Amino acid sequence: MKKLLSIAIAATIGLSMPLFSACGEGGKGPKDTIPEYSEDKTFLIGAWSDPPKNLSNYKTAKEMGLDFLFFSGGMGSDLYFDGLEYLEEVGLKAMLTTGSAISTEVNFDRETDYSEYPAVIGINYWDEPSLKTMENVNELSDWHIEKYKDTDVAFYANLFPYTDKIGGSYQEYLDAYCEIMNKIHEATGQDKWLSVDIYPLLSSKYGSTVSTSWLSNLEEVAIAAQKNDVDYFHSFILSTQHGTCRAVDEDDFRYQFWVNMAFGANSISYFTYTTGSNNSWGSGLVDGQGKPVEPNYSGAKKVNEEIHAIDDVYLSFEWEGMYPVTGSLNEDTMDGVSQYFYNLKNSLTELEKVKKAEATRDTLIGQFHDEEGRKGYVVTNFADPYFKGEDSADTVTLEFENVNTVLVYQNGEKEMYKVSDGKFTLQLAGGEGVFLIPLNI
Repeated sequence: MKKLLSIAIAATIGLSMPLFSACGEGGKGPKDTIPEYSEDKTFLIGAWSDPPKNLSNYKTAKEMGLDFLFFSGGMGSDLYFDGLEYLEEVGLKAMLTTGSAISTEVNFDRETDYSEYPAVIGINYWDEPSLKTMENVNELSDWHIEKYKDTDVAFYANLFPYTDKIGGSYQEYLDAYCEIMNKIHEATGQDKWLSVDIYPLLSSKYGSTVSTSWLSNLEEVAIAAQKNDVDYFHSFILSTQHGTCRAVDEDDFRYQFWVNMAFGANSISYFTYTTGSNNSWGSGLVDGQGKPVEPNYSGAKKVNEEIHAIDDVYLSFEWEGMYPVTGSLNEDTMDGVSQYFYNLKNSLTELEKVKKAEATRDTLIGQFHDEEGRKGYVVTNFADPYFKGEDSADTVTLEFENVNTVLVYQNGEKEMYKVSDGKFTLQLAGGEGVFLIPLNI
């Protein structure tokens, strides 16, 4: 599908369409060239809870646009090994899950050398450790180094979001895990994964509310990923209603992707993929037998196609920071700042190519650069997409400096727009984001 989308994208390059507006005079200064990026990068999209292990189910997962599954159940059994071979056959990877969480008892198959299975990209040794159980994670890291130091099988653990279950400050928590992660990398040269699960879309008397701690939590993890030069900044997104988390749809999937991408995330997984047996939870993206649950299976497939269509471009850039813009229509502010942005501590205070940014809804602008120093920007509408239509639509106006052309990647397609007077306006529906590259050509 990615190759087909690439062809479609190339055919759509053109001048401004009704969605965007541009006016005035062009940019001055040194001239840029239209960039080209190698097609060897993949934004890894995964999912938690694999379906029954058979070839048909893994084909269904692959067709949805997944790149890997958190692989669990029966570790060390013949069915487990068969499942790994089925994954390899359809082109999916596996993050093996040991089942270690909460308890300090860590029982899993330590005899098999899983590096012999090409589908295996890593082992998930612990889900949501606390500072106390981080000691167990450290012990497992020593075992991993001894067992897998000469392989590409990565060490992985998924961290808590903000919660009192951590047993200390969040910075202390991040530092403790990153120390283990860096130790493993120094001993093995393996990829460094920093992962967190934050499920911010909550039920309320109005139907939905977004957690006000989402962005500050995400910011702390993003800064840790940047500081420790991780290979994969991975985040789970909500795809199944559970607890206080509300039911979600395609717009919500897209929204969570783009918010995470504004902070530089380069791998995202759905929680959950398969519908579980807990009757108080909603459906996953497939049922308990691995069959698609609509409309969310198709919605996730659409979002995955859009992200994979631009991943060669997005992954060619390195995240620098996020710049928040409080929406002019937002009446829920503190000292003129959105309640969602008020507790951010490391936001950018200016953007290098953008002199001024205005928006009608709260908007996130992530600033990036590529190997040649060229700037790129993720622009994300932060309005809750639960409220459809005009209640979440965002008009963003950017005033550039020395820019006369903007490459825009939106909904899996690429457009090139002429900009005059440096001003550029775009419309973003609820849940939408874009990646744009300002140029002077």
